[in-house]
Amino acid sequence: MESEYEAVSKDAEVEEELPLLIKVYPRRWGILAVFFSFSVVNSFQWIQYGIIADVVARHYQIPLALVDWTRMVFMACFIVLILPACYALDKMGLRWCVEVGAILTAAGAWLKVVGVPSSSYWLAMLGQTIVGSGEVFVLGMPPKLASLWFGPDQISTACSIIVLGSKLGAALGFFLPPVLVRDHLNRADIGPDLKVLQQIIAGSSTLVLVLIIIFLKDKPPLPPSLSQAQLRSSSKDVTIKEFLISLKRLLTSIDYHLLLWSFGINYGVLNAVCTLPNQLILSHFPGGQEFTGRVCLTIIVAGMLGAVVFGVLLDKTHKYKETTLGVYILTMVSLVGFTFILGTKSTILVYLTAATLGVFLGGYIPVAYELGAELTYPLSEGTVTGVMLIPGSALGILFTTATTAVLEHWGDVAANMVMCGALVLGAALTAGISRNYYRLRANTLLGSSSKE
Repeated sequence: MESEYEAVSKDAEVEEELPLLIKVYPRRWGILAVFFSFSVVNSFQWIQYGIIADVVARHYQIPLALVDWTRMVFMACFIVLILPACYALDKMGLRWCVEVGAILTAAGAWLKVVGVPSSSYWLAMLGQTIVGSGEVFVLGMPPKLASLWFGPDQISTACSIIVLGSKLGAALGFFLPPVLVRDHLNRADIGPDLKVLQQIIAGSSTLVLVLIIIFLKDKPPLPPSLSQAQLRSSSKDVTIKEFLISLKRLLTSIDYHLLLWSFGINYGVLNAVCTLPNQLILSHFPGGQEFTGRVCLTIIVAGMLGAVVFGVLLDKTHKYKETTLGVYILTMVSLVGFTFILGTKSTILVYLTAATLGVFLGGYIPVAYELGAELTYPLSEGTVTGVMLIPGSALGILFTTATTAVLEHWGDVAANMVMCGALVLGAALTAGISRNYYRLRANTLLGSSSKE
């Protein structure tokens, strides 16, 4: 007997009378640029304290564990808020959700300006929590925005470019704080540096908020693809009951469950690697804070390249499962290589292996998003992606905490091997996913029927 989810997917493909008027608008690139900017300013703040953890801990006179929570609070906020955010996206639309996220990002950034004094750590942490709440409206959005504005031959590329925004923000977060905030001999001199950094972030976040209010549109007048046209023709007002029914359909798909947990493992490893760069690298390069920042920057920039390359590859080939599995396996191999290259203390080799790891870690996310959208069409891409990120955020906290403990007792090689073992499990789960590409099938079948 076919599951309720499968029945809905198949019924959605064979409706006969559909509004086949479709159009791709040039303004889609402007919409993409505005959301890209939002991703940059939000993602920057995720890592801004962590990359200068020792300096921040000294300034606020707090243990390093509390600095780690400036990053992990983003994952905690996501776990708590993602389902309400997914419902809001379906109910209120893209523009409303992005505006709320941008308001939270700007408000939290200005609160952190107020929280610069060394006695105001908890005020800065509150600001970071507010920004983390705004991030909920960034991470689950790429497939939704791409499907609303881009045609089937550009949708994966658009999704990858949007993910690129978060990667660029993280890259700047690795690069700028060590440049602007120095570890002064006089602790009192750290505060002015930190204030300049916070003012730049707050000003940029406010500018992006203004751009979003002025330029962002909810959706184009006509849909960009036949699959979107079909969804519009059958759309109705989303109630909480309807939202819960869609969640039930989502969670009865075996393929989606396999992707859910394989993605969660990969995303959790990515968060752990980016949360603990100092601890992983400084044991081999004492005093190499700036080198650590450059290595992390290399990982992120390479990830930006990987995201675009694999997005274009998907648009050309539509080999969703094969690409996802290949990238997953190469991520695992790259992490093994990075682990043992650190022990050689060769900066050139570390940069090369970091770049390789970054290509596959960064390239995996948009590929997995697109596979999820294909497996679950016609369900909302925002909900599909948001639910995928819940295990990733939870496992990110778990892997970060566990990796820290393993690092302290057995060193960085053992910590990285734990993450590699998790990736082996994730690759096995990915291999079990079937090739049920419902969205691709809808575009193909509807395109054929419209020509007859």
